[in-house]
Amino acid sequence: MPQHAFGGSYYALKALAASDREHAETVPAAEREWQAQQLPEDLKQEFLIRVVIETRRTGIFVTVRKDGDF
Repeated sequence: MPQHAFGGSYYALKALAASDREHAETVPAAEREWQAQQLPEDLKQEFLIRVVIETRRTGIFVTVRKDGDF
């Protein structure tokens, strides 16, 4: 399952957002950027498209975007 490829990153970012509410916007974003820098360029772009951190009305939301080819 290709969706599982991003599972570790997804759960790590969710844990960071939940563990430090005061820095829930900055810490996960910095971690996501660090993770992206560790990947080869072709995988980095896929990662940045798929693993998303959003600020919503209810707080920080981490998700893995899925579409027809994923």
